[in-house]
Amino acid sequence: MKSISKKMIYAFMLAFLLGSCNLNTRSFKEDTLLKPKDVLVKDSENFNIKAKKQSVEGWSSQTGYKQQDTTIRRNIVAKALNSVGNSSGQSTTMFNGRNASWLTDIADGDGVRIRKGFLLYDGWFKEKKPKKKTLASLKTDIYKVFSGSGYQKAQKDALVNRIELSYLTRYPFSLFSKNFSLIPVNDEETLAFLGFRKQCLEWVITTSLNAGGANINYKNAVGVSKDNVRPGMGFYNINTHAMIIVDVKYDASGNPIKLKVAESNYPEKGNKWLNPNGDIPWERKISLREVNFGYTIVNFG
Repeated sequence: MKSISKKMIYAFMLAFLLGSCNLNTRSFKEDTLLKPKDVLVKDSENFNIKAKKQSVEGWSSQTGYKQQDTTIRRNIVAKALNSVGNSSGQSTTMFNGRNASWLTDIADGDGVRIRKGFLLYDGWFKEKKPKKKTLASLKTDIYKVFSGSGYQKAQKDALVNRIELSYLTRYPFSLFSKNFSLIPVNDEETLAFLGFRKQCLEWVITTSLNAGGANINYKNAVGVSKDNVRPGMGFYNINTHAMIIVDVKYDASGNPIKLKVAESNYPEKGNKWLNPNGDIPWERKISLREVNFGYTIVNFG
């Protein structure tokens, strides 16, 4: 009997202990299930509060809101920003062996006029002394070559002096090589001899092409809606001026309200040149400015 009593006691004790463990286990499970759930709810509420407080107001480059979203646009913005303050680059009538889709400073017969000016200077320079004309008289003759062009007196005078400078700069090299030309024979050489830099549209298109983007000029420009604007797109005042969008400013509701553009041939202190209006052709640089909406937004890809 004593032996049985002990066994029964042990059984009761074991049952009691097992029951206690089960109760504790349930309590533990309940606690661990409730606490993380409470934490997740609080974290979710905090996240929503933070999201509401995080504003899209400002420039996309600072807020990260609707930045350039393709490789091409990122490349275009990078190339445009890297060009700011530098030359717009040598102007050309060709790109990768094909005729360009933009106009240059030798359009409308101006290339022919400039080459006539070079021929007049070359003839006078090589004439033996005593020369039949003074330098001043020669320059008057070259000036007359530009009759019928869109240039005004200041531009004509500047071109006459530029022709002389180009010729005299190249002349010493011609003494060492009979093949070294002193007179441009085509439009491409004319641009190079005078050091004409890219106008606005040429710079925009070549920047796009070099970034892997499309060749879009004024004739084939298709507008993108204001709501879909992104840095890396073009901004065209058709037949007048072309720019690259490098940043977009938004209001607190996420509406685009302003643009930052990079551009060639837009002087800060008014036009220094006519035909086309803008900077002196051999001094053109890339600059930045803020502009309002109102022109055609162009997608390069």
